Amino acid sequence: MIKHTKRLPWLRTLICSASVFLFSAAASAHDASLTLVQSGKTSLELTFSLEPVQTLHAILATDLDIFSFLKRYSEMPLSDFSSALFVVEAQLSHDVTLDTGDGQVLVLKDWHWPNAADQQAYLQQQVDQVLKGPTQPLQLVPLDVTAHAESKIPLNRVRISIRQPIRPIFLIRPGIEQFWIDDMAPDAILDF
Repeated sequence: MIKHTKRLPWLRTLICSASVFLFSAAASAHDASLTLVQSGKTSLELTFSLEPVQTLHAILATDLDIFSFLKRYSEMPLSDFSSALFVVEAQLSHDVTLDTGDGQVLVLKDWHWPNAADQQAYLQQQVDQVLKGPTQPLQLVPLDVTAHAESKIPLNRVRISIRQPIRPIFLIRPGIEQFWIDDMAPDAILDF
């Protein structure tokens, strides 16, 4: 009994270390992206494809290690988890800014998130996979979130700025251009 009790801190450290290693490896294999499409003369559609564990952890609970974060957020009541997603939405709205250069700031609105229960179940799957042991790489399911922005005047040029923690992010304008927004270049000018 005493030997078993002494092993538990060592086992927890091993599991946490393995989970951090696997999540780091998985995050670098799946980079965040933002697809931006002009859907009319005055409107933009944005689709964020984010790594859910890293994104939610970075916004909601940087004070926790990843495994503790997974445990807490996968086991909390669904209503609390849904409320946490509103915090993430507010943070994304704050961290991604679009302006037309003439003083008009475009507000991101009409957010569409995956089902909160599905997202919470995904976090639980990650906990289960870590507890089973690092025998195979984690299967990443991106967190795809959409938003809409509307201008009062036709869009000719937009400056996009992206703050931490969602940088670096790969900006995609289908058929037009693709580039990284990162710490070296946290904003970009887009011509329409």
